[in-house]
Amino acid sequence: MCSTVEPTQLPTPTCVRKSLRTVRTSVHKAQYETRRNDAVPDTLMSFRCGLKRKRVDQPQGILPVSGSAQAKPQQVERIKYASDCSGIEGAAMTLERLGIPYQTYWVSDIEQRCRKMIKTNYHEIPASKIFANVFRKPESVVCHVDVYTAGFPCQPFSNAGSKRGLRIDDDRSLVVFGVLATINQSRPKCFVLENVPKLMSQKHKALFNKVIQELKAIKTHRCGRSRSLYKLYVNTLNSAKHGSCQNRDRLYIVGVSVQATKPDAPEFCWPKEVAPTPLASILSESSVSGSPVLGSPEWMAGLPKDTTRLRNIAGGLARIISHHHGNPADEQWVCNAMNSPVFGIQVMLDKTPCLTKTRGYNGGFWLFAENRMTDIDELGLLQGFPRNRLRLAKGVGKAHLGGMYGNSFNVNTLMRIFCRLLPAVGLAYPVDPFGMESVDAAAAI
Repeated sequence: MCSTVEPTQLPTPTCVRKSLRTVRTSVHKAQYETRRNDAVPDTLMSFRCGLKRKRVDQPQGILPVSGSAQAKPQQVERIKYASDCSGIEGAAMTLERLGIPYQTYWVSDIEQRCRKMIKTNYHEIPASKIFANVFRKPESVVCHVDVYTAGFPCQPFSNAGSKRGLRIDDDRSLVVFGVLATINQSRPKCFVLENVPKLMSQKHKALFNKVIQELKAIKTHRCGRSRSLYKLYVNTLNSAKHGSCQNRDRLYIVGVSVQATKPDAPEFCWPKEVAPTPLASILSESSVSGSPVLGSPEWMAGLPKDTTRLRNIAGGLARIISHHHGNPADEQWVCNAMNSPVFGIQVMLDKTPCLTKTRGYNGGFWLFAENRMTDIDELGLLQGFPRNRLRLAKGVGKAHLGGMYGNSFNVNTLMRIFCRLLPAVGLAYPVDPFGMESVDAAAAI
């Protein structure tokens, strides 16, 4: 034993490493418990206002060095991370924004442009670790990881999609089974799956129950007894109540490995809702003032030329004034300018409707007080991506990036989940920039 070393016997390197790891974990836990109830300063305005990032060209997963030039960065063990249906890596961006070092073991996405964006913006991910979809990964690549995420396709279940559910002739509805097989093979310490709340509706309830059943069927064996490897937590969170000014409801399925949890580890719990984020906080500096007077010739000249946008803007303007008795010239009213008549006109005050792939591709939303459509940086900020963080890859335009933002994890919401999930499995102890208050400990299903 390491604690009973004879006077003439030196401890083995393995004992030393175990001791250092134990001390480091204890320090991290103490820091986490000390800071979790403290007031957290607003650290988000720097990137919202477009200030320069301190590590623009720094590879992902590396913590910045503070202090003098001779100071050495703290040696922190990297989290083993992997994802499928990766998009533009909203989960990796979440770890980056939290300052958590990580190493990517694999990513996959069926969209070639998404894979190009990953290669361009996440340089530490080798091309050999980027795959075309969840079914095309070699078995040798899928190994044990710490954190796994997947936002499997929602089109078969969402209001804006086909709503046909599980069908053999729709490959998108089958991707979830590839995700489940990956979890069973890699057995991560924790995972987060995301989809639309409609997956829990009566129409798709059978598929949702099948997903939960398959996750519970992943077993661990100890002392001759078998039990489910994961505690599962299911909840629907709206990003407008978790740090974003976007009305985005999403279903989250969180899994916590019982093998990774320690008796003294904090129990996973869902974040408590916070005050809404003002829409003005993400608008470009050029749009703060100088908007033309509503109804003036300058205002008319700024309107879009296509009939779909004009129809929705006119209908939205009438609804704001007649139904909501609002003032579109002085208040931050937003309209979904590209909605088809099937879905009707959506207007919201001080937040946007849900950003989808189609809406992002077509420019997002109409800002009445600014008399313009949202720009690409504002669409990224709606999803929690810092301004100017992502560079366009070759063959990828701003419209394509807008669509990718619409398909991504909401980074702000995922940050709040990670700040409670990672401590539960002893991986890291980050502080939630939106506040560490949580609801009562979630009951596993």
